Amino acid sequence: MSSDADIIARLHAMAEVAVRHAAEFHRVRLGHDPAAVNDVDRVLAAERALAATQGSGQTTLLTPCYGAWFGELLVRHLAGRWIGLHDAVAPRIALNLAQVSPMDAVERVLTQTGAPTLAAGFAQARAWQMPLADRADILAQNAERWDGMAQDRRFIGDEVVPDRPSAEEQLDPWLLAEGVAGKRVLCVAAGGGRHGPLLARAGAEVTVLDLSPAQLAIDQHLATAHGLSLTTMVGSIDDLATRFPAAAFDIVVQPVSSCYVRDLVPVHAGLAHVLRPGGLLVAQHKQPASLQARAQRVSDGWMMESFHIDGLPLPAVSGHDHREAGTHEFLHTFDALLGGLCRAGFVIEDLSEPSLGDAWAPPDSADHRAAFLPPYVKVKARRR
Repeated sequence: MSSDADIIARLHAMAEVAVRHAAEFHRVRLGHDPAAVNDVDRVLAAERALAATQGSGQTTLLTPCYGAWFGELLVRHLAGRWIGLHDAVAPRIALNLAQVSPMDAVERVLTQTGAPTLAAGFAQARAWQMPLADRADILAQNAERWDGMAQDRRFIGDEVVPDRPSAEEQLDPWLLAEGVAGKRVLCVAAGGGRHGPLLARAGAEVTVLDLSPAQLAIDQHLATAHGLSLTTMVGSIDDLATRFPAAAFDIVVQPVSSCYVRDLVPVHAGLAHVLRPGGLLVAQHKQPASLQARAQRVSDGWMMESFHIDGLPLPAVSGHDHREAGTHEFLHTFDALLGGLCRAGFVIEDLSEPSLGDAWAPPDSADHRAAFLPPYVKVKARRR
């Protein structure tokens, strides 16, 4: 199988064919600046007219070549990147807020009267390249927001930690089957007292890492009050490799948190780093489709408002249970959530969708929405 680099090199060669074709047959010298897209539109318009009058168009040959040229323009000037290089369709370009097919855009210009020009597509792509918040600002805002939710009963545990038999009964079934007593367990993005104290009561040696000091204070308070073996640490889920030595834990528990970082590659690399070979990861994520859809129902359902692209910043919301108002959140595709986990050195053993839907619930409620759009997916994975 060809590598990504080999395919991108072939795309570059195809783009050079477009440059030579424009010079030889249309006396157009194509540059690599954005203004050149207008020259390509004129070339393609001439080719479409030629095909219409003489039936001698070369759509099949010209589409991939000018598509590769257009793709390179998006890479060069809008920080796009080629994706889908091994898929059965034409490769795409990923932008900050969307993904596009330059080959299909060229084909439309060549074959459809009134199709959007490449210049119009480039202008739209430029609008999609809005500046993104940097990592430090994202972490700071999310930490501040989660500090503010430290008294929200939706996100924090009970004041009383149950006895050991009761604690074991409340464990996730995958953790119960694995056995946690005597195990080194890391709870990432798990402050608030829901996970760490319960696992510690069940006999685990627990470390809780979270971005929010206020959430971690709840864990520390419960540990002190109940005499539990539990350590807390302020930190982000995309920085595990610098926080802990290799193979430091037998089990990692990751409640919903992937949506609060833009890039999952360092997250998965860190999880692989801290888990011993054979170690267990139990993680829960927000479903991509649920995050793409609007929170409020319209007359015939829930409208999708966000493109399906990994790392996409999500629009702000308020008053909706499947999102946390005031936080930076990002869409992650299953390719990134599950495929990325496998590529980092994990084997997925099981997957489930928590049953939260209720068709009898009020139409605008989170429970009614969940009957159509499951909000979460839970993953059981083993470190190879």
